Amino acid sequence: RGEAMSGSTTSSSSGILPQDDTHHEDIPLTTSDECDGHSSDPTGIEQLSAPSHRKHYVLVQLIGFCKTFLLIAPFVAAVAAVTSLTIGGNNSSRLHLNVPQHRLEAIHTNATKFAYTHISKCGGSTWVRILQDLSVNFFPNQYSGKEFSVWYIKNQAFPNADYHLVSLRSPRHHVWSLFSECKHDGWGKKMTKLSRFEFPRSGITEYDDEVDFEAWLDHFLPMGPKRRDRYNCFHPANYQSRALTSHQRSPHGVETNDPFEPDVVSASQTYWEMDFVGLVEFTHESRCLLYYRLGNDAPPSSLSYLSDKCKCQGRQKEDEDVHVVHHELGHRSDLRYLPPKILSKVEKLTVSDSAIYNIALREFMAEIAWLESDAALGRRVICDDVLKKLEPELTYLVGLDGQKVNVTQLYMEATT
Repeated sequence: RGEAMSGSTTSSSSGILPQDDTHHEDIPLTTSDECDGHSSDPTGIEQLSAPSHRKHYVLVQLIGFCKTFLLIAPFVAAVAAVTSLTIGGNNSSRLHLNVPQHRLEAIHTNATKFAYTHISKCGGSTWVRILQDLSVNFFPNQYSGKEFSVWYIKNQAFPNADYHLVSLRSPRHHVWSLFSECKHDGWGKKMTKLSRFEFPRSGITEYDDEVDFEAWLDHFLPMGPKRRDRYNCFHPANYQSRALTSHQRSPHGVETNDPFEPDVVSASQTYWEMDFVGLVEFTHESRCLLYYRLGNDAPPSSLSYLSDKCKCQGRQKEDEDVHVVHHELGHRSDLRYLPPKILSKVEKLTVSDSAIYNIALREFMAEIAWLESDAALGRRVICDDVLKKLEPELTYLVGLDGQKVNVTQLYMEATT
């Protein structure tokens, strides 16, 4: 984090696919329940064949794209229709999914470079640890201090990488995590003490956190040029979208040339170009997807994880040792119980991020549907109890149809 700070003085189903001249190789995500037994190979990797070259996937752009409508509902800027993909070796394994092929192909661990874009408070340190266990050549290989934008990773820090990875997070929970890091973490305390504004730090109880959280949000609203100060820590305005679109070294602050609400089309373009996108809410399932795509190149520990834990029926508990915790205080998963006026302020700061996450969540379910199909593992990976737990926390998201998002319904739509 410290290095990322240097040099910075200021502080429904819809998707947007990349242009058809983009080349890629591979990388994706996961799910679970109780339909095991479809494959004699517990890992399922024998069915995954590595491509000999990078492939195009088809973009069907909407004609007459309407920017006025985009302002009303950003995440419906363009509705993509992708070619039906034949996965596996026989007709019984045909799937018709809205998934780019480079998100389903094998990942070669003998590739020279893996680039992971560590978006602050999106599970980056945990993913760095996971990648370290794979013994691949990747950047950044440290838990913090290298939290750069996608543009900076691709053009400055680690150009010509073979694979690009990133993880995203529910915007509401991401904003809380940014605040909590600034308030409770040792690094955050150090940085905010250097701010010309006094960071809201009234106490350490849950109630104190709510009060301080709202005061912190008010510091950034209404968004505009006079609200660029970030207490020398993180600026929460559409942080993830800025990481996908900004040409700054780090998205910690909203710099002069960066918008507070990044263009969703540009952000989604970058999203679709990534070879692998994990979701914090589904870290375990994301690991399963990554390990499966490594195929026979996966280390024994990853194959064991895939066989023993990437299932619902008779599954073993997933590892907790990879999860990196930066501070003890301030953690909270039930954000739906925060006062409505506070949640409304979070929504105002995350319009673009919510649009991108809506796209990512639906795409994730489609990739999980592939992983669970007979063309891949042939068993449930994302379990009912996981979906049930997340349902109430993610209903704040609004789909294209104007209805609240239900993750179980999204999963069922992807798998049926």
